[in-house]
Amino acid sequence: HDGLFSYGPYYFYTGAALIWLFGYNLVLLRSIHLVAMLGIAVAGGFWFRRVSAGALGALLAMGLLMAFERGQWPMVRPDSLVALFGVGLVVCAGVAIRTGKSRYWFLAGLAAACGAFTHLVAWALVPAAVITLALGYLADAQGETGRWRRPPALWSPLLAMAAGGLLGAIGFYASFGFRF
Repeated sequence: HDGLFSYGPYYFYTGAALIWLFGYNLVLLRSIHLVAMLGIAVAGGFWFRRVSAGALGALLAMGLLMAFERGQWPMVRPDSLVALFGVGLVVCAGVAIRTGKSRYWFLAGLAAACGAFTHLVAWALVPAAVITLALGYLADAQGETGRWRRPPALWSPLLAMAAGGLLGAIGFYASFGFRF
């Protein structure tokens, strides 16, 4: 598979770590998918905890686990980490907009890049991250009073997101020794 870069290294690093810890077992590798879905369910519960006492998070968890049980259990594929990185992008960007802290924009950029490099179809996460950053700027410019003002931090969120994206790209290219 020299030169085949359609899947990124993050899923395979996770699988290699599990094999190193517990020995080779196909069910163990399939459990990565289940753990990713459970992680998304926990993130949904965290995100929706103030809304209807977590009912939306529970609904998300039930839907994910039903879909997993019906059609995804036999999978040993990196697609589940794409979903996990996508949810990580949404949660980190949401926390960044809510708090105004650049470290969450860094994590959002990292999640977008890791998702994009995990599977080629997930490159949509990169423009989604940029659009979300622009919407964050708009929300910050409008402020809580509804009056338009200059956002207090213009460059730090952009640089933080770019640094996170760069770290994700470096992780991908380092996985094959930067050989092009």
